[in-house]
Amino acid sequence: NLQLTTASAGSRLLENKYSGGTTYNLQAVQPVQPQQTLRIDLTQSEEELLGAMHQKTRYNIGLAEKRSVRVEEKSDLEAFFKLLETTTSRDGFRMHPRVHYETILSTLDAKLFFAEYNGQPLATAIVAFFGTTAYYLHGASANEHRDMMAPYALHWYIMREAKRRQCTTYDVWGID
Repeated sequence: NLQLTTASAGSRLLENKYSGGTTYNLQAVQPVQPQQTLRIDLTQSEEELLGAMHQKTRYNIGLAEKRSVRVEEKSDLEAFFKLLETTTSRDGFRMHPRVHYETILSTLDAKLFFAEYNGQPLATAIVAFFGTTAYYLHGASANEHRDMMAPYALHWYIMREAKRRQCTTYDVWGID
């Protein structure tokens, strides 16, 4: 039997009557997970999806294809971590412990995708498939060959793969 009461500004008391009346002082914290997301409706045809994108996005997808960027599903954790370290260093993101990513891949219906140019990984993503939704959980990209537009090819491939798996939504999971 838990009871929550307001103690002071930004603080609440939680009393647990099952543990001998122990009282816990709960403090408000900054949220760790993003508060907003973007969901893409995959029930549309590929032509409709492309048509709904910004012109520059369509251009970059085409440019990646023209420049022979290839996307595939692979289980190359070392390449994933190398790109993740590059991204965290470049963009100031916080990286989870390695076991976090390994656990996602081993316990969820999650897949690792790579966009490559001449065999060199340029962008990667972990995507979890649950029900009719594909969730983009984590991603990273290289500093080299940024003009190849690999992340655009990567996400376009993932959307098409999600449609192939009968998903109706692609949730990019955090945009704030």
